Amino acid sequence: MHPLTLAVITFVVMLTGCSDQDKAADSKRDHIWKSQTQSIEKARSAEEEIRKAFSRRDREADQQSR
Repeated sequence: MHPLTLAVITFVVMLTGCSDQDKAADSKRDHIWKSQTQSIEKARSAEEEIRKAFSRRDREADQQSR
């Protein structure tokens, strides 16, 4: 896994952590699973946007150097 992806996933998971003490264990687990899944999807989306930005920057730099 790309280090940037891992860093983004870790950051997003830390931000979306939850503590639902009054729910049943199964409900809590499902909620956490959903939250983590959403966090991973957000991290992947963010990584894709970063890759696109770097790609655009590299293309522009290449065109300017010609």
